[in-house]
Amino acid sequence: MRATLPAVLVVIAAGLMGACAHLGNTEPEAPQQAAIPVPLIPLEERDGYAFAGPWGLRGLLLPPEVSGGPWELSGRFQFDTGGYEVGEPQVSIQQRRPEAVLITLPVVEPPPDAMVSQVITEVPFEASIQASINAQFQLDIQPMTAEE
Repeated sequence: MRATLPAVLVVIAAGLMGACAHLGNTEPEAPQQAAIPVPLIPLEERDGYAFAGPWGLRGLLLPPEVSGGPWELSGRFQFDTGGYEVGEPQVSIQQRRPEAVLITLPVVEPPPDAMVSQVITEVPFEASIQASINAQFQLDIQPMTAEE
């Protein structure tokens, strides 16, 4: 069976339009680097954890104040310059028994050749995390480099 030239052109045009439509729906994402694990240190005076990490990261992860309530994550980054962006903390349950919770803090770094303000910049973050009182937590920073 032999296809005619107009039929072939229609098929090619339809394929190109579909490919272009797909390309138009994608959002550019910052290139990801390896995640940086942040140690969770049990608090001595109460239940919960403290943490510290790169970029002046400091914070707390505290258990629910009432039965069945959420864990509360709060903290801040202290960057040496401007140009950094911190996304909302991302929470995912990795397994159910025992409950393992992964918390990821996305940080977009400015491009290496970007002009940034030379001022210490504090960026706070917080999240409520619905997890059992016996949950095991892992905290990671996910650094990304901004596209120019």
